[in-house]
Amino acid sequence: MSYTSGKFAAQAKQVAADDKAGCPENTILAYRRKMAEFLDFSRYAFPSEVDGIPSTTVTEEKFFGFLWYQSRRHQQPRGRPGQCKPVEEQFSKDDYESVISNTDWISDKPIGYSVLNQYRSAILDLHAQQRDGGCNNIPKEVLMSGLVKRLLKTVKMRKTQIAKSNFDEKLTSEFTPYTAAQDIPRLEDFFFQKNSLSSIYSVASLRDRYCLLMTTNGILRGESLFKCELSDLCSLLHKDKNSLEDILIHVMRIATGKTNGLKTLYGRCIRHRNVNECAIGALGFYLMARFMQSGEAESFDFTSNKAWFNIKLLTDSRGFDNTISVTDQAYASNMKNACRHLGIISKHFVHFGRSAGSVKAELDELDGYNINDLGNWNVDTRRDVYSAKLPMKAMRVMAGHPDEKGSVFLPRDHIKPSITLQQTIFPFIEKEIESIDAATNSTAYAFLNLLSCLRVIILQDAATMILNGRGHFLFTLDVFNCEEFKEFLKNMSHHLNLVQDPVDLRIDSILPGVRDRFTNLHSEMRANFSQLNDRVDGLVRPQHLQSLLNHLSSFDFSSSAQSSSSIQSNRSLNDQRVSTSVSAIHMKKNENRCPRYELYKNHLSCLSIW
Repeated sequence: MSYTSGKFAAQAKQVAADDKAGCPENTILAYRRKMAEFLDFSRYAFPSEVDGIPSTTVTEEKFFGFLWYQSRRHQQPRGRPGQCKPVEEQFSKDDYESVISNTDWISDKPIGYSVLNQYRSAILDLHAQQRDGGCNNIPKEVLMSGLVKRLLKTVKMRKTQIAKSNFDEKLTSEFTPYTAAQDIPRLEDFFFQKNSLSSIYSVASLRDRYCLLMTTNGILRGESLFKCELSDLCSLLHKDKNSLEDILIHVMRIATGKTNGLKTLYGRCIRHRNVNECAIGALGFYLMARFMQSGEAESFDFTSNKAWFNIKLLTDSRGFDNTISVTDQAYASNMKNACRHLGIISKHFVHFGRSAGSVKAELDELDGYNINDLGNWNVDTRRDVYSAKLPMKAMRVMAGHPDEKGSVFLPRDHIKPSITLQQTIFPFIEKEIESIDAATNSTAYAFLNLLSCLRVIILQDAATMILNGRGHFLFTLDVFNCEEFKEFLKNMSHHLNLVQDPVDLRIDSILPGVRDRFTNLHSEMRANFSQLNDRVDGLVRPQHLQSLLNHLSSFDFSSSAQSSSSIQSNRSLNDQRVSTSVSAIHMKKNENRCPRYELYKNHLSCLSIW
């Protein structure tokens, strides 16, 4: 039945137009090229009507013949965006004749199953359009005949045989994520250090660093992340009664993606145990550098959803239209260069973090259903409708914490910066919160609340990184060099040196006698060492040592004790000649006893011993 004419023809056309508008642009372009290639093939192979059927009508014979030709031909080189052949030049008559003339011939590098399946989907879509247009009455089940299904199965199964005959590398994309997962820290450091002295170019590097860590810790598709807008971001604070820590959860709600259909994807993560691999801290550093460089935050109007809802999270660092996201190919190019520079083997670049993140979760022995939840795979009705979308166990493991409930431990989060120090970062927050109604502008309120949380995270992570010896352009800003931050840095250093892991406290509570036993053993060892030292006093004389040291010309022995200041002054000179780190015997004078020798641990070279 056709709706090209009749009472509801206009409505049918509108539904088709709406469906096309909701389809991703790249999918439309890919399908259009393959449809055009099929139509050119049909006109060439069937130049006239057959049994009254026009040459461009999709039939089972044309469908099978076209897929068979595609399964035998050479792979076409992939072109960069803007360098592809025009739509009308996709089909090659000479290539088709060379393939069809020899039934037994097959390219040594034919197309794979995924490409052939794309051709199948595109032609079936063309068939559906013809059915809706009333110019094709062949059912879809007829097109997908047994021959077509066996052809697709054959192409799917031949991959291993062709790879073996071509001596292809065996470390394929199926296994490279396992080797690449351990290289996440190296990649993070590469992006952190890249352009770290430039206030302009460091924005792009911090953006790429956030992409890497977010796609890894959240097992999120890179394409989904690039579709994210600022209005998709929010944060939740989870108070775990079994933990000493309040857990901050970073959430992004992404309504569009490649495989989510009509569902909303959720990117989720918590603060990482390792400050260098924390995606939430990376988000804070990126937004701080971006807003400082572009100045766009000053023009945000959070009272109007229309004014800021379309601002993208990942934008061009050169300050162009912030409603247009940077392309995933730009990130892929930067990832490819980083992997080449570090010698990392990978066939995934946009999805590097997602593939490595899922493997990392497997290596950490996370249950499959937890990985599915975090990565938005196989979402069933319960998870889609009733779940809170917060797989806590998966987020804990991906953030470097043990999988046990209540095991989150973040020492750097224990020291809170003062309110005045916090307000030096994103200083527009208070003004904007006062200007909006939290009930009416709930999305804006959630985003501003996230920025408020990022203030604390930025200061805590920056202090920890500075104490760890990391440097970056951001750390030269006034906020990180004021007296208030220096005091905060001092408190953070003191705390990190003294803080005790809750695991140790739990051991004490479970096995209360273990620590006491170790303490007693230590005391006994010290007492025995002291007794041994006293016996040495009565057996060893300075002249005995002197006779031994006379054979060692590199030592200058003196029985008189040197002051600590003279030892310290000689170290700098002696360290230039000898670099060996040793323990030494230091002689002390006593008026009523012979000289006493005891262990002295602070020497850095041989010549500074005596």
